Amino acid sequence: YARNRDELMAFIDKSFFAHQTDVWTIEGLIDGMLDFLETSGLIDMDFDGFKPTMFGKRTSDLYIDPLSAVMMKSAIDRSGTVRTNELAVLQVCCSTPDVYQLYLRKNDMGWVPALAMENRDAFLAEVPPEGTEEHEMFLSSVKTASLLQHWMSEVPESEITQKFGVGPGDVRSRVEGAVWMLYSMRELARLFGSPLTAMLNPLEMRVRYGIKEELMPLASLRNVGRKRARTLFDAGITGVGKILEADFRDLDALPGIGPQLAASLKEQARKLT
Repeated sequence: YARNRDELMAFIDKSFFAHQTDVWTIEGLIDGMLDFLETSGLIDMDFDGFKPTMFGKRTSDLYIDPLSAVMMKSAIDRSGTVRTNELAVLQVCCSTPDVYQLYLRKNDMGWVPALAMENRDAFLAEVPPEGTEEHEMFLSSVKTASLLQHWMSEVPESEITQKFGVGPGDVRSRVEGAVWMLYSMRELARLFGSPLTAMLNPLEMRVRYGIKEELMPLASLRNVGRKRARTLFDAGITGVGKILEADFRDLDALPGIGPQLAASLKEQARKLT
C-alpha cells in the first residue's frame, strides 16, 4: 500500500508502464488522479500523505471504477430533490464506465429520444444539450436502461433481442453489469443514509432475476428463478405460505417443477415460516 505520493511514485516506477513512459508524463497523470480522488471525496490528503475516506473505502471494497462511484454519489445526492423513477435510476447505472452501453441505431432515433423526453424530470443527472456527443451517450444509456426495464417486466428474451438489435449474450452481459451497479449504488445510498435505498433494494433483485415485483418472494427461492416463479404464481402459489398450503402432487405436476424441486420448495418454505 502507498501512503503518500513518494511511495506511490516508487510503486509505479517498478511497472512496465514506467519503463515505456516519460517520468514527467507519469507524474502529471498521478497528480491528476490524486486531485480527482481528493476533489471527489474519495481520499483525504495532507502533508503526511493520503488516506481513504469512508466513501473511498467502500468504493474500493465494491471493486468499481471510482468515476462510477462519483456518478452514483451525485445521483444519490440529487434524488433528494427530484421525483425519480425506475428508468432514471437504471439510467444512472447504465451511464457508468462499468456498464457497456448499447449503440444507437437509425430506427432508435424516434423512440429513444421520446422516452428520454417523457422521463426528463425524473433523471438524476443533467440532460446534456442536444446535438452533442454527451447527449448521444446519454441516449445510449437510456436505451440500455430501457432494455433492463423490458427484462424485469418479463418480456420474452426473443422480443428483447429483436427490439434492441442484440443477441442473448448481450442481454445477459448488460443485466450482470447493471446488477452489480445497482448493488453498489444501494450500498453507497445506505452509507450516506439516502431514502433512495428503499427503491434500490427491490430494483436490484428484479433486474437480477428479470421479474415483476409480484414474483420477488418466489424467485429468490433456491432453484426457482424467473420462469419457475411465474409458473408457480400463475398456478395460484403466490408466496412461501402458499407453497406450504399446496398439495405436493399439485406442485409436482407443474411444468418445470417435478418431485425433487417440489420437495425442496416445501422444505425451504418450512424454514422460512
